[in-house]
Amino acid sequence: MREIKFRLWCKEKKEWEQNLWTLTPDGRIFDMQRNCLYKNNGNHILMQFTGLYDKSGKEIYEGDIGKTDFANMIVSYQKDWGTYILSETLYDVFEFWVINAYKGELEVIGNIYENPELIL
Repeated sequence: MREIKFRLWCKEKKEWEQNLWTLTPDGRIFDMQRNCLYKNNGNHILMQFTGLYDKSGKEIYEGDIGKTDFANMIVSYQKDWGTYILSETLYDVFEFWVINAYKGELEVIGNIYENPELIL
């Protein structure tokens, strides 16, 4: 069974949330250090661990940018297929590759929030 993990990006501060936090049963984000819920103002982006690792053993999360032999690709979840995919743009639903086919070749080189220039 794969490990269920998330990471949390704060759009306002432009950094990863380092506080201890957890998800409530209804999907809200709870700050365990401050003992309060994060405000639901769209300022935090939750990204799930895919359960896969890149060729150097680094965890692959939604929103990561992976380098392949032919292009830099974005990792996202494709709900119609029920799988994580690689695509050249975040909203490219017509041309994508199932990530499992490339996990041994993929190298995570950044993510769409800290390194958007990698997906030009």
